[in-house]
Amino acid sequence: MRAAIFAIAFGCPVAAADFDPAISRLARAQGLGTQTKILARGSISPELELVVALSGPRRTDWWDANVTLSMYLQSSRDAGSIFKIAAERGPALGDCYARVERIGPSEAVISCTPEKGASGPLHKFVFDARAKALVGHIEFPQTPMWRIRVSRDRATFLSESGTGIVYQPTRVPPLMAVAEERAIPYERPAESKLPVALPQSSYDQFAAARPKRVKNGYTREFTLIEERIGPHQYVDGVLWFGKTFYDGEGITGIGGFGYFDAKTRRYRLFAPPEMADYSATAIRVEPYAIWLALASRGEWSTKGGGILRFDRATERVERWPSRDIVTAFARVGDGLVAATWFGIAALDNGKLRRYFLDKTLDGRWRVVEANVYE
Repeated sequence: MRAAIFAIAFGCPVAAADFDPAISRLARAQGLGTQTKILARGSISPELELVVALSGPRRTDWWDANVTLSMYLQSSRDAGSIFKIAAERGPALGDCYARVERIGPSEAVISCTPEKGASGPLHKFVFDARAKALVGHIEFPQTPMWRIRVSRDRATFLSESGTGIVYQPTRVPPLMAVAEERAIPYERPAESKLPVALPQSSYDQFAAARPKRVKNGYTREFTLIEERIGPHQYVDGVLWFGKTFYDGEGITGIGGFGYFDAKTRRYRLFAPPEMADYSATAIRVEPYAIWLALASRGEWSTKGGGILRFDRATERVERWPSRDIVTAFARVGDGLVAATWFGIAALDNGKLRRYFLDKTLDGRWRVVEANVYE
């Protein structure tokens, strides 16, 4: 009741089903900005939803010195019953592309990705829903995972910092944070040198596969196709690989994968339409399927394109969207797991689940699931 009176006192009458606009009007009335974008909302109880928003002079995903990130508790039944629990300006220097990764009963975690960087810090806001108050806000680094070590039904994901994640589906709980004795530095996968150069796509093939890129100015005269062998795996003397290419400043390519047979000295290439815009960052070859991680390698940054499964018998393609960059795949029991720049991912009954290392207010590491995705 108090929040409803508060909203009306600032001249913000609300309709019963006017949930997002009610947040925008309240932010404007409080002087946070003329434009508000709702980043995410999630239920934290039968009565309340947590709403995360950015407010400023423009509608944006970028949290900077001119933009306020706010959190509200809003009644799930009455749009006008709103409690503001946090409002913080973005960093004075640098940039932050904000995405809500997790909403829990007492916390929200926001990732902060630089415009040209691989990963930025995570911001964690802890609140007391009953008191309608913020308890604490901490900032800590993301922990990318670079390696996977598999032993029977257990996979250990290793990071550069030495902190890792253990995934054991037969254990309860199946995930836990661990501290390794030594850090695992990131090593760029070695390029594969073959006696026969990788065949390059023609401009006509590129134009047919990626018409939107052509509209962006990639004309025949000013386009350079530069495709390379990316992640690879040897299977029975055959080198399987995913293609990789820089996609910016007139340089480009067509996504795909294939293999080189050393006996015949020939390539066999596959170019599913679902891969056309993407490079491969990881590959796993299995008897019945090829698994590939996708990413676009542009001028400003590398962006995840999801995980793709190619059925070797039917050539049917399945794809799971994800903005995370995958660095490696592994099989644990019947499940597929992946190391990512964000943490780890696991395919569970056809659903891709994302997990990351989260820090508590008292400094302890724990593994939690990212449960917000657009």
